[in-house]
Amino acid sequence: MNKNSRHTILLVTSIVITIILIAVGLLLYQRISTYRSDIGRLSGEIEIAARQEEGAKKLLKDFKDTEDSRAALVSYFVSDDKIVNFIQVLEATGPKVGAQAEIMSLDAEDSTGKEKGTVTSARIRLEVRGSWSTVLRYVMAVERLPYVVAINNLSLRNLGGIPADGSLTPVKNQSSQWVANFELSIQKIL
Repeated sequence: MNKNSRHTILLVTSIVITIILIAVGLLLYQRISTYRSDIGRLSGEIEIAARQEEGAKKLLKDFKDTEDSRAALVSYFVSDDKIVNFIQVLEATGPKVGAQAEIMSLDAEDSTGKEKGTVTSARIRLEVRGSWSTVLRYVMAVERLPYVVAINNLSLRNLGGIPADGSLTPVKNQSSQWVANFELSIQKIL
């Protein structure tokens, strides 16, 4: 073989090898670039998942830490099955403070089809009779009940010296009779 033809073959071979190496280099560069973007995306996803897991652990810890408080909170609501007991407490509080308490009406929110743990409300209209001090003691006793209660539309009327038995004959030297009408809003839990 001629020396020139050998050089030509060598030159063509080196050009082909160079082209192949450049193509392989470009292919590797493209793959590395793809892997780098995948690694960046996956690193972000891993970081997000780690934050979510950390948040979930903190939430679970807070949930466990507040278990007693949540149980106590539920006790401030009148449970649906204890509404009758609550009404009996309202009625029994009157004689304890020297007043006459009467429930005029009860309007409870319909709880049909609601989930257990749902908070609903009820309104109870009350009339309390007695002396000024006994009527106020009754109102204060109701405010101090261990439930979430709100007293709305409180009205007080002085009936004068009318006896507590309801007769209209005024009695001398007897303290005047007062009537308090109010609405009691309570929160019930199913």
